[in-house]
Parts: sequence; C-alpha cells; structure tokens
Amino acid sequence: MRRGTQDGKYITLNALGERLDKEALTNPAIEVQPSPNRDYFEIRGRGEMQLGILIEEMRREGYEMSLSPPTVVKSQGEDGTILEPWEDVQIEVDLSHGSQVMERMSVRGAKVQDMNTVGDRQTIKLEASTSSMLGLRSWLKEITGGTATVVSDFKDMRPQGPKPPKDRSGVLVANTAGTATSVDLGKAARLGKLFIAEGIEVYPGMIFGENNGMNDIDTNIARKHDGYQTAANFQTAEKRLEEALSYILDDEKLEVTPKRIAMRKAILDANERRIAAKAASKR
Repeated sequence: MRRGTQDGKYITLNALGERLDKEALTNPAIEVQPSPNRDYFEIRGRGEMQLGILIEEMRREGYEMSLSPPTVVKSQGEDGTILEPWEDVQIEVDLSHGSQVMERMSVRGAKVQDMNTVGDRQTIKLEASTSSMLGLRSWLKEITGGTATVVSDFKDMRPQGPKPPKDRSGVLVANTAGTATSVDLGKAARLGKLFIAEGIEVYPGMIFGENNGMNDIDTNIARKHDGYQTAANFQTAEKRLEEALSYILDDEKLEVTPKRIAMRKAILDANERRIAAKAASKR
C-alpha cells in the first residue's frame, strides 16, 4: 500500500519506472527488476549506502516513493540449498564501545576472528553474514558519535542461517491525523524517544518515535488543547534517509518525498494490523 502524499512532481509508477530504467542503463552497479505486474520495483545495489544515494537523488529530483526494508540477495546452490553471502569485517571503535559491538554481532551469528587494542581504540575482526550487517553502520554511527570505522569484503556464499533476531524496541505510532502538538509529544516522550518535532503533520500508522519497551504503542499526538496546558521538555532525534531505511522492519515502510522522510506501518489502520498479526501467529 502506498499512501501517496503527492508532495512530489513524479508520483506515478510509470514515472518511477522510467527513472529507474535510466539509472540501470547508466550505472552498472544498479539492477532494477520490475514485479510481474509492474506494481513495484526491486532495486539491487552494493549496500545500503549506494541505495540511499540513489533514493536521495531521486527525492531531490521530485520523485515520491514508498520503500520496503532492504534485504540481502541470495542464490540457490546446485543441490537446491539457499545460499547467502558472508563477509570479512573489520570494526574499529573506542574501547568503551567494544563490548556493545561484540554483543550485537554475537547475537547476530557473527564469528570473531581476532581482537587488537591499541591505546583507547579496539579493532575487531570477524566473519559475518551480510544480513547480520544490515543497519550496522547506522547503529555504530549513532552509539559512537561517528567515530567508528567499518571495512568489509565479500568472503563466500554459505547455507542460509536463521533470520537475525529483532534487536530494536517497539515504535510509537500515531493513530489520528493532524498536526503534532507539543503537549501530546511531551506526554509521548515519557514512553520513549521521539523522531519528530511539534508542528509536523501526522497520519494514522505513521511512526513518530521509539518505545522504551519491545511492543508498539498507538497513541494520539494531534489533539487540540486549551491555552492553559503546558508541554513537558523533550528532545527529538530525526532519522535521516539511510538511518530510517535500515531502521524499519518487515511490517513497516519508508515514505520518501521531496518534502519529508517518514516511517510508517505497512498496514496503516491499527485494527487491521491487529487482525493481520493474529492471523500470522496462527500459521
């Protein structure tokens, strides 16, 4: 489902397809595969950063689109086994962040090969599946203030392992259309961290923050208040394009227009999401 804000100059699938076809012809690192009905396009590239650059270029050109979370391209072996790529990875961080990196990568199935500490910097060498690396650079940038470095090279193809576990908290989701007020954002800030500031237009299903717990919370942040109410102090941490792209999960999408970048649930209606989740749990 594509909500479609019509902020952009180019909002049709035909216009989007023509732009992507042009990119694929001039950029050998980009591959575009339309769906059988040409109602969506699969864009293949060399990592989240390259895809992020393409999307940002298109956004500035006036294109509007809805994006699913990035996935890893896999292949099938001669015996029918599904294979996924693995990488040799080297991560350099301050010593104070080394344990966080080790914990995250260990949970995601990475295999530590070597560690070396020089002064207050630690270098961790490991083998990791490409799927376990999704979102790592954005996460490292956030926790280290941009001081971490990551270098990775393709190693080989191995039998597909289990899907990396969810290592993100639940999200705060707007359940009413309107303009976010400082009063309600101040109340919502007690539940977790916010991604938007007051005055931003929101709609049902739009993600506006991260919950402190693992569950999603639907709430109203666009109510009208009288002048006697005052807002609590709160801070916002807006997600940039590449960060948002690596943040969203399978049941979420990223809405990109020339005017805004917004994360949202793939199913906008809260009741429909609950019905879908209940049906999925019975499978």
